[in-house]
Amino acid sequence: MRVLIVTAVYPPEPVVSARLSCDLKAHLESRGHGVHVLCPQPSRGAGPVADSPEPTDITRLDSYHCADSRLLNRARESWDFGRQVANWLAGHRSEFDVIYANMWPIFGPWHLTREAARHGIPVVQHVMDIYPESLTTKLPPCIFKAGAWILRAWDRAGARRSAAVVLLSPRIGRQYAASRGIEGRVHVVRNWVDVKPFEEVHDRREVCKEYEVPADRFTFMYLGNLSALSGLETAIQAFQAIASGNNQLVIVGEGSAKASCMALARELGLQNVLFRSDPDAMRVARIQTMADVFLLPTRRGGALSSTPSKCISYMLSGKPILAAVDNESDLADDLRNAGCGWLCPPEEVGPFADAMGEAQAALPERFQSMGGSGRAYALVYFSREKCLGELAALLEMASQRKASGGGL
Repeated sequence: MRVLIVTAVYPPEPVVSARLSCDLKAHLESRGHGVHVLCPQPSRGAGPVADSPEPTDITRLDSYHCADSRLLNRARESWDFGRQVANWLAGHRSEFDVIYANMWPIFGPWHLTREAARHGIPVVQHVMDIYPESLTTKLPPCIFKAGAWILRAWDRAGARRSAAVVLLSPRIGRQYAASRGIEGRVHVVRNWVDVKPFEEVHDRREVCKEYEVPADRFTFMYLGNLSALSGLETAIQAFQAIASGNNQLVIVGEGSAKASCMALARELGLQNVLFRSDPDAMRVARIQTMADVFLLPTRRGGALSSTPSKCISYMLSGKPILAAVDNESDLADDLRNAGCGWLCPPEEVGPFADAMGEAQAALPERFQSMGGSGRAYALVYFSREKCLGELAALLEMASQRKASGGGL
């Protein structure tokens, strides 16, 4: 089987989708398949590709890219990458049996699936977040309603031209299938994390010293993308209510909301809110050693159309999680089923602060039980071997039904 992986991000970018595409390439090659990667130049948390020659099985397009979160720039990025991918595919159409696509939403997949359909090449599209639905937390309702139906029509066209569409969780999968009219074509494959780094034992005091974090304080930690959708403002405001000399909030990551979050912490006079950064995704397990409790805030409605991958890493670290998420979301279902922490409504400072206080007062035995339950749940449902095998099987099935025009 000859596979083209079209991905919006790829190493050295320290982004979840980059790691997923890289893992998939290695897994498919281990099964004896030929793989070529098509991606843009790095733009997310990484500098230019090194001067050494790129492997011949990776092609980087000089499409427009931007690292900020402004919607028009992101739309242009998706459009231009998709357009250039389609042009490239037109000249290499006879070289591939199936395409795996993990692209910026709406416009990129629209261009790709249109060109692939012309040549009878099946596309398995991986949808990380549902757009335009995810824009409900970014746009005023009147603006969202005015443009959502047009964007949804574009996205629906790309989905219907795909042989299969992969979603991250059951509720979101059902929602997407119904709204795009592709029932029977949607498959749920959970995101995965490599377990091995989380099996290493790290000395907490050494790690705290390395990142200049006091080791003798109770530590709430957020590690991930500091975006406008992260809901971190609620966590910082809630922490103000319980802040003392024996606790701290450590926020690790980069993103468009980092500057505003730092300004909020200064405005509230919170000297024990510490911001740190490390672009090396391989150090996540080591960094998380510093935490006593992980924080997973979200915006209201955000968890209904996306599932934060950071939750898996949190679980594998064997520590409890305090999450502010929509009650009727897949994320809330996972946390309840795992029994690994506390849940409260999103964007409500009071309940979040109460949960933080309860967490800090919890007995060590409860911490151990919650953390162990979360890790056990992640090992069953989010292992790399299980999820990669499911995704590879979908691509193999699509390849076998090449040019059939139907789903799997």
